[in-house]
Amino acid sequence: MRDGRGPRLSLASLDFLGDEVALAQRVEQTLRDAGQHSEADGFCGSDATGAVSVVVDAQRRVDTVMVGREWRSGVGVARFPTALFDAYNAAVGAALDRAALTELQEAKAPPTPPHQTVAESPELAEGVWSRETWRTLEGLDVELDRVAQVRVSPVEEVMSSPNGCLTLRVRAGSIVGITGDTGRIARADAGQLQFEARSVLRAFDLAEAVRHDREGCPGG
Repeated sequence: MRDGRGPRLSLASLDFLGDEVALAQRVEQTLRDAGQHSEADGFCGSDATGAVSVVVDAQRRVDTVMVGREWRSGVGVARFPTALFDAYNAAVGAALDRAALTELQEAKAPPTPPHQTVAESPELAEGVWSRETWRTLEGLDVELDRVAQVRVSPVEEVMSSPNGCLTLRVRAGSIVGITGDTGRIARADAGQLQFEARSVLRAFDLAEAVRHDREGCPGG
């Protein structure tokens, strides 16, 4: 299970490197660290207190929400929606990181063209790998920027949990905030909050899947 608070791969963490050798060494170390985690375990993100955690799969769909028994003292009723949002963002970020790492791993040993052997031009191979690495990292930053930018767009819709404890604010197909009914949250226990949070997050995932299917169908 990938902890969203672990090492992150992004241009922000790599752009200080001045040459291809240093870049390759940093990426190699990150790949080794990431190799200790399996995508089958999902990607976990937690809020700052660790009281609320969310696990998503490789497609960033919510699998599990965990709320600690001491959430009231760790997070508190008023801050619970924010803690859930922070945990969700951390999990999605971890999944995005792994997607970028997978691309880097595939680009690290590109197939040799038929007219060229590995021994012919190692400098050229290194140059190709370096360009592919930066392309992948730039793609990750573009995706993260896209998620950040939708937060300034007009609110398109809201989605509420089964008993109204939590409400998602959705813009341009992304969750940009989570609010809550403090009275209902105060009366809920950890198990009830887990159910409420997982239900509304899974409902969002399902709605997005349906939307993508419709957009992919001719005339849809």
